[in-house]
Amino acid sequence: YCLLALADLEEATGDPDAAAQRRGAADTLRAAARRAFFDPATGTFGNGSQGSYATAIEAGILTGAEAHAAGQRLVALIRARGNRVSSGFATTRTVVRALTTLGRSQVVYDILLQSAEPGVGAMLDSGPGTFWECWWIDPDNTGTGSLNHVGLGGPFAAWAWEGLAGIRPTAPGYTRFRVAPQFVDGVTRLELHTETVRGEVAVRYSRNASTAHIEVTVPPGSEATLAIEGRADAVLTTGTHVIEVETPRTRA
Repeated sequence: YCLLALADLEEATGDPDAAAQRRGAADTLRAAARRAFFDPATGTFGNGSQGSYATAIEAGILTGAEAHAAGQRLVALIRARGNRVSSGFATTRTVVRALTTLGRSQVVYDILLQSAEPGVGAMLDSGPGTFWECWWIDPDNTGTGSLNHVGLGGPFAAWAWEGLAGIRPTAPGYTRFRVAPQFVDGVTRLELHTETVRGEVAVRYSRNASTAHIEVTVPPGSEATLAIEGRADAVLTTGTHVIEVETPRTRA
């Protein structure tokens, strides 16, 4: 993932040869990781943990049917723990991003709603409404960790952008960006906006069981691609666009 992020940066700053080298190195690393950590006979990646399967998915080590099967195992592990993640600082972000990549935002939302400790929902219910440094901090010993920490909370905040709203730049400065909202049961209304060098980018939607009303604002000189499950992608130019679609079925 880091090699690909660096490749994107090098390409954006005018060094396509360096970007190609970085992408080649990423392909080599993926192949080596698959050989070292994946057992095709059993479908197990690494030690079979949530973090292992999420890493395989996010990094593109497993693709196609293998990635789909890894995603099914990841979701099953989370559901078996009562909608809890078992990862720490190293892979919580990876678990959230893998679920988003798979279009399984309902699982992320259910993790946030699970209110029994230890878990993300318990943090929000039992403290000042923040994400903590550890999965659980005894109320009698709060000095063992921070009650306001980006390590475990940051990935879920990013998911609100990249999963629920579905906003992701695909070119520098939001000259091009993608809007691919993932609808979940429990969220019927959303509004998100951000200022870019070209002006405001905004996504708003409201939905019921049958229809979703979507508004996308594209700043001057930019272009957006609206991707809704079950529909052909739509290219949106400068201005505010209003679209009504049949609400896609939520993926549990």
